[in-house]
Amino acid sequence: MKKILVCIAFSFALAQTAEATGTFYVDADAGNDANNCTSADTACLTIAGAKALIVDLADPSNTTLKLKGTFTDQVSFANTDVTKPDTLDGLRVTATDQSNQPVINTSVAATAAISIVNINSVTVDHLTITGGTKGVYVVGSGGFIQNISIHDNDISGVSSTTTSSGIELTYAKSGTIRDNTIHDMVATVTDVSYTYVYGIYVLYGYDIAIRQNTISNVGINSTLAATTSHVSYVYGLYLSSVTDGIVKQNTLSDVFVTETATLADTNQTTSVFGFNGSNLFDVAVSNNTFTNLTSTMSADVDGNYCGGAVYGLLVSDLRPDDGVGLINKNTIDTVTSTQTCDSGSPTAQGMNIQYAFGATAEDNTIQHITTSHTANGADVSVGGSATGISGPFYGSTVTLSQNVISDVGATAVYSGADSSSNVTVRGIYQYVGSGSIVGNTISNLSISIDNNDAAGYYDYATLYGIDSSFADNVVLKNNTIKQTTFNYATAGVDGTTLLYLYGLSIGYADGAVIQKNTVKDVEVATAATDATDASYVSMNTYGFFFNRLPNAVIRNNRLQRFSISGDAGNANDLYNYVQGINLNSVSGTIHKNRIVNADVTSTIVADAANQFFYAIAVSTQSSQTAITDNIVRDITTTTSGIGTSNTVMGINVSYGPDLILTGNQIRPFTSTVSAGEALGHYGIYFSSDASHARILDNMLLGNATAATTVSTGVYLLVDSTVDVDMIHNTITDWEYPVRVDGGNKIYLRNNILAAVGADSYALAIGRDTMNNDTFKSDYNLLYNATVAEQLVYDTDNTLAILLADWTNVGGSYGYDVNSINKIPKINALGRLQKGSKAINAGSKDYPYTKGDAELTYLATDINGTKRPIDAKKKKVDIGADEYKK
Repeated sequence: MKKILVCIAFSFALAQTAEATGTFYVDADAGNDANNCTSADTACLTIAGAKALIVDLADPSNTTLKLKGTFTDQVSFANTDVTKPDTLDGLRVTATDQSNQPVINTSVAATAAISIVNINSVTVDHLTITGGTKGVYVVGSGGFIQNISIHDNDISGVSSTTTSSGIELTYAKSGTIRDNTIHDMVATVTDVSYTYVYGIYVLYGYDIAIRQNTISNVGINSTLAATTSHVSYVYGLYLSSVTDGIVKQNTLSDVFVTETATLADTNQTTSVFGFNGSNLFDVAVSNNTFTNLTSTMSADVDGNYCGGAVYGLLVSDLRPDDGVGLINKNTIDTVTSTQTCDSGSPTAQGMNIQYAFGATAEDNTIQHITTSHTANGADVSVGGSATGISGPFYGSTVTLSQNVISDVGATAVYSGADSSSNVTVRGIYQYVGSGSIVGNTISNLSISIDNNDAAGYYDYATLYGIDSSFADNVVLKNNTIKQTTFNYATAGVDGTTLLYLYGLSIGYADGAVIQKNTVKDVEVATAATDATDASYVSMNTYGFFFNRLPNAVIRNNRLQRFSISGDAGNANDLYNYVQGINLNSVSGTIHKNRIVNADVTSTIVADAANQFFYAIAVSTQSSQTAITDNIVRDITTTTSGIGTSNTVMGINVSYGPDLILTGNQIRPFTSTVSAGEALGHYGIYFSSDASHARILDNMLLGNATAATTVSTGVYLLVDSTVDVDMIHNTITDWEYPVRVDGGNKIYLRNNILAAVGADSYALAIGRDTMNNDTFKSDYNLLYNATVAEQLVYDTDNTLAILLADWTNVGGSYGYDVNSINKIPKINALGRLQKGSKAINAGSKDYPYTKGDAELTYLATDINGTKRPIDAKKKKVDIGADEYKK
């Protein structure tokens, strides 16, 4: 037993000796450099005194330096402080008492408070740092260092006129930076060229974790009184060239730049980042909070240029390398760029993702992203660009999923003559990238421009819910864009205003899938009250804008509750264009989309206010496109004033050969105009070539009570149109349910054409301009609710044609045999009612053969009820609806 006790005592003595020689104490208040520093009672006075003992050890590795008190010197260790094969690996710098952290307020000029170079297995913890150009600086300069831990430190007061950082780690493997507080790190500079400030800076790292750090009040205050240019960069978190990393549960707030210039012709550029990452492989950025990131520039002196850019989170080149490239569950709140100067444009972006390949950004909350630009001189140019999420760019692939973006807006204010504004707001912006944009919610986008009644103004503003271009095979699905506001008012003179709003805009993409997106609660209001009547305002509103999309699938999208109002004052020019879905050079399928609840108004006292509403606009189609089963309803348009025009179209086709229109429902429009002014209603309007178009099973319901100048269900305007079939359509309550002003090989069969109005006809033809030899009409139900005998009208010869003449084969107007004049007996939705003469009155003699796409469409009616096309003894009904008991 005695031998055992001796051994235990000996072992304990050895353990105490090892700790004593491996741990050194420094006490800034009670220490003495003549001490051995191996206990709190025999502490050194200075860090330099302890360092001299440490580097002189036979084996200086695995050494702990414990500090107490307040120090003005620097903690500086490098592996070159010892002679090989000796090493300082295993160094730890910490507090003697973690509840009473030592303070390092270095007075050594242009140095880091803690500097550790080329040492492995380093720990820096429980220190308070209040000075230096860098707080904690751990670097591998000749190669990678390993096993670095920097935690539980409080860092403030670190600054430099050029470059400063709270924590800096470079060339490291297996590094952890956690639970640090970095705050009140403000560089105050005057007349310097550039300044960089970093909260946490990591360059070239493997297996890096940055967790639960708090960074606040980090930024730059800059003044230009003699120097004409300055560049400022502030980064809350900065990572570059990092593999296998995680950035999680960090909190950043009040990261900023404030710039002031008091001389003319300056050039100021600022960039503020909550998080900036580049060349990241297998890195996840999750559950972080970034709030109150700002750039404020005041340079209201002639000729000054300002460019202030603020990013909540910016990533350039994020790649999953058989692992993750994930940005999720971050909160980005209040990203603001404000400037007062003659030119330039402020930029604010919640999230910017560039060159990311296979990465995912999901479940992030991004809100209050705003810019404001004010200028007070003449001949100035103000701007602003605010974006919720920007990217991916240039060939990269990113999935944007389930993000919530709200309150993104831009404001521009100027007052001088011959000045201009250019403002852009986007919820999501994707350019030359690809991937999926799925399940995002975007709300409260806004633009406000106040030109303070300037003379010779030019205002250009664009707002997008989602803007995607050059993204082949992109998928946009289940996104909601809502509560979008665009307000513009000016009393300026002799000016031009161009305003564009896009709920969802997709362009130049092959194979795009756009499905189940909703754009709703859109409000646009403009007012131009130029007393000289010399201003021009063009309003352009698009729910969905699709441009150059071959092989697209566009289905089950919703546009609802949008209110568009323009006021041109006395006699300024106003053009108010509203389109639910714009299809320009789009091929593929456009199916089951809904455009509902629109209210469009244009007001002028006299002269020129032109308003156009197109629920679906089709232009420059070059290959077959199917527009099927779409619904347009509850559309209200109003124009007020002398010299106004109000045009409403369900589907407007401007050059659309090989177009299939089937199963579409256009419900009655409600429109109001001033007495004697122009009002036009059209269900489907072909203004250009519609060769080979197929108009099948559509339900076009006009407004029987509308006092329209022109009211036409289907209008074929151009005589170059060749081979158009109109079969099984229900077109009722129009002045002209169908009007054919020209074309070759026009075929009408099994349609209900019901007119209303004293000057109305069920069918109007331009007999002199269409090809009489190839025009065919049969098995149609023709009806006029107002004047029974007015069924067919020759517009070229202003001649009414009786049904007897119309069905007199061999006569001058004998184009038909079996069409009938009967009350269609349909309900308010266009469906056949019991006893309708359209039931079993149609023909199955279609101009198609088995296997043709047209027969596939005609096999069922507009409601999906099967037609007895293949049943020998059964007849089909006339119209789009197949009657069911």
